[in-house]
Amino acid sequence: LKRRFLEVQLQYRDNSLDGRIDVKISLFADGEVVSIKAEFDQCKIISEESNVPLKKVSSIAERLAWDQVCSVE
Repeated sequence: LKRRFLEVQLQYRDNSLDGRIDVKISLFADGEVVSIKAEFDQCKIISEESNVPLKKVSSIAERLAWDQVCSVE
């Protein structure tokens, strides 16, 4: 699988990352997206510093990435 990274901006900006999370995108050779996964360590920082559940942070980041990837296709 090919991999690339995309940075997404969350609404939670009251943290040391200013709400930015890197998301890993895995693709087949033909460009079809196989999976999208938010970077765990960055999600954890935002979760702890912004007092938002970790699952919510990662879900929002991954949804934003899907939205960006789908709008490009």
